[in-house]
Amino acid sequence: VDFVTLKVSVPSAGGAAIKMFTVEIIDLDENDTRIVKHSRNASDQERSIMIRVPNLKPGGSFIFRVRAESEVGCGPFSEWTKEIKLNMPELDAKSTAAAVIARVRK
Repeated sequence: VDFVTLKVSVPSAGGAAIKMFTVEIIDLDENDTRIVKHSRNASDQERSIMIRVPNLKPGGSFIFRVRAESEVGCGPFSEWTKEIKLNMPELDAKSTAAAVIARVRK
């Protein structure tokens, strides 16, 4: 697994319609931070949305926070999520043996 899907409660629009969400991600293993932007469909009036955060390291541990953005500006970030640890992919015995042999040959 190299992604998570976050369920985000949409705040009230305030002075303007929400156009985008910014997700901040901290990779706890690598001590690295990155940002993912998620555009919002203007006709979407749901009170919660799902945001997929791709390209994460399988087996890694991460925390996330989100904020909404509109023409007026950016809202405050949410609280950080609890730590989320991704599963490692399952390898069959043949794949594991091939990987070990490849490492030994290098």
